[in-house]
Amino acid sequence: KQWYQRRVRGFVLGGTFIFSLEGTTQGCNIAMPMYCICLRPLMDALATKTGPDCSQIFYADDGSAVGKLLAIRTWWDELERLGPGYGYHPEPDKSWIVVKAELRTSG
Repeated sequence: KQWYQRRVRGFVLGGTFIFSLEGTTQGCNIAMPMYCICLRPLMDALATKTGPDCSQIFYADDGSAVGKLLAIRTWWDELERLGPGYGYHPEPDKSWIVVKAELRTSG
């Protein structure tokens, strides 16, 4: 259910708008604390799958990981598998992996 209990208009460049029907909207004072609280169980579940070879950080709906390549791959696979159950939907088309030049052949 949407935080404000009604449809909220989000304005788009060009004068059009879209309706927000669930969650919070950008600019809502409770949005960031809510994201932190809601994503913590997902982050904990991911950490148990990757162990110490992968560190992760989330800022709002942007998640990232750093560490050994196989651990990052495990993190990503688990994020895709577990994320939707927590309301988090990874977007592979908008994601990048940065690899040191000397490790590119193992990636």
